Amino acid sequence: MSIACSENGVRRFRELSSTYISCSSLSPNTTLTWVFISLSGTSVSLGTCSANYSCVSLHPTVTGISRNYYTYSYIYFNATREMAGTLVCSELFSNGTTLSDNCTHDIVYPFQVDDVSVTTNLQDWTLTAVFSTQKVFSAMEFYYVDIKEYSTQMYEYRQYVFRLPPVVSKTSFQPYTDGQTYYRGTLTVTWSFPSKGGNYYYTGDIVPSGPTDLRIHPKIRGYIKISEPSPPSTNCRLTYVPEVGPISCQCSTTSLGTPPGRLMWLVGNDVIASGQDGVTQLQFPTNRLNRTHDGLQVTCQLNWVVKHHVVVTDNVAYCSVEMARSTMAQSVGTSVGVTVGVLVLLVCSVLVVLWIRRRRATGGPKQKSDDGYKDSQEHHYAGLFQTSGRETTHSNAEHNASHPGSDTSYYQNVQLP
Repeated sequence: MSIACSENGVRRFRELSSTYISCSSLSPNTTLTWVFISLSGTSVSLGTCSANYSCVSLHPTVTGISRNYYTYSYIYFNATREMAGTLVCSELFSNGTTLSDNCTHDIVYPFQVDDVSVTTNLQDWTLTAVFSTQKVFSAMEFYYVDIKEYSTQMYEYRQYVFRLPPVVSKTSFQPYTDGQTYYRGTLTVTWSFPSKGGNYYYTGDIVPSGPTDLRIHPKIRGYIKISEPSPPSTNCRLTYVPEVGPISCQCSTTSLGTPPGRLMWLVGNDVIASGQDGVTQLQFPTNRLNRTHDGLQVTCQLNWVVKHHVVVTDNVAYCSVEMARSTMAQSVGTSVGVTVGVLVLLVCSVLVVLWIRRRRATGGPKQKSDDGYKDSQEHHYAGLFQTSGRETTHSNAEHNASHPGSDTSYYQNVQLP
């Protein structure tokens, strides 16, 4: 047996409408009962159908119960707010066995859309849609929007792909009375940018019982264009980074992508320089470094929707200029089609020069002893701090988890209307 319900187990009925629910695949010579469980947990018997298929209504909201042949039973009722809850259909067999199925009811006043606006946030690479309404109600307080993202990349004739990006919803409603309590205000949803280049548009299915496939961005026609940036690179041919400048070292890219990304210099996790909108070359700020940064990685970074790292590392230590090993910033392109943000790490074998040989006057035996100690100390440092290189590749899994737009596995093929 089964009760007629939706895929998510919730059916919505407009308040005060006359409606019905069916229970199917019943067996012969069984007794059928209809029971309603309110949102507060109270159980109420709505009616029964005996083994000879005669039915009786037991509640004032029920306008009728029928059993056609033995396979189907229908219950008809008025969708008052008191009918928000769970309807249970149970079939009792002569041997005492019982089979049951249920469906949850939400009694609603549909979301009436007065306006919708969409904004772009390039700091966290999200889109935000704000839906405003003057009247809405859901007995179960279900207010949200399913966003559909459509891509115009054709796979077959008159077919395109879409996905349902995860969204975050929040409401800002104020109650008012119009015979019953209703709400007015805004419903806001936020979702992530796609990580793959292409032309996109978005529609929304509004709950409760609002418009479906409502085109929200762009509103009428056209698309938003997403293009992947070029990987960043540097021109930093340095033997070491001095504690004070100047040096010639730039982080650059031939394209920031669309929407545009932003170039940055980082030391460890700290941003020491950030490019303005549209800036494709960013000078390395030597004056932001000091000897407390010893051992930290220096990063040329392009912030876009998705980031991948290619890291060239050396052990960093203080040593004399003569022992400084040369390191050079390197950059690479995108490793896979859906990952385009590339981070390039510039690691220098020496951040500051600690040891400075001081000129001294010619002296006696005591000065000679000091010279021997300094020479010994210099060789000691030279032996302790050897640089070694290794290359590793990282993907930004945390970014992908928090920006689900980067996951293309959600896409499905659908037919154009």
